Amino acid sequence: MTATAGRRRWLIAGERLIVVGYVLAGVALVGLHAYGRKLGSEADSIPEAAGLLLVVLSAFFMLWLLRGNARRYQKEIETLQQDKEHYRSLFQYHPYAIYEMDTEGRYIQINRQSAILTGHSEEEYRRATLDQLAGLELSEHYRSTINATLRGEPQSTELALPRRDGQRVWAQVTTIPIVTRGKVVGLYAIAKDITHERQLQERLNLLDTCVTHLNDALMITEAYPLDPPGPRPLSS
Repeated sequence: MTATAGRRRWLIAGERLIVVGYVLAGVALVGLHAYGRKLGSEADSIPEAAGLLLVVLSAFFMLWLLRGNARRYQKEIETLQQDKEHYRSLFQYHPYAIYEMDTEGRYIQINRQSAILTGHSEEEYRRATLDQLAGLELSEHYRSTINATLRGEPQSTELALPRRDGQRVWAQVTTIPIVTRGKVVGLYAIAKDITHERQLQERLNLLDTCVTHLNDALMITEAYPLDPPGPRPLSS
């Protein structure tokens, strides 16, 4: 049972208790009226009847206050539930992969994009730790980033994340500490797929290298023969 569901059950029980209180107070008021009629005009019983009336009125007033508090509590629960649904939508439908981890590197939850990025299901993430899924090479590179984040310092770095199929995908990873009551209890890791950008950069680097060495001699020949005088040049 979630905390919200538990609070809702307590609220419903409180509402029922208030209704029962109203009924009992009404019964007491009717009984007081009958008791007053029975007493008639006996002067000695007037203070006693007034005291009973005061008790009944106080009970009504307390029930009225409780009902008002219950309504405010209900409104706060609805607001919290709405905020939770808004956060859940932001988490699940974010275009980047989002991972929530505790201080031991265990995955708490991931969004849909995380499974697309690495090919691992949410169940696989829940059964594993960062070291087990990422591999020693990545975890060693990533460890300083994680440690700094757990000290309360957001970080950003580029990493080659291993996929379930054995391939690697480049990602821009931003880590953010999760702070509760002044204590870091975990972190969020937000990963943007930059594989395409990395490939473009590698091609630009290759083109730059080619342009830099344009003054070097270039000759293309046939593949054979290998014996002297060698293959015939095709162009120069």
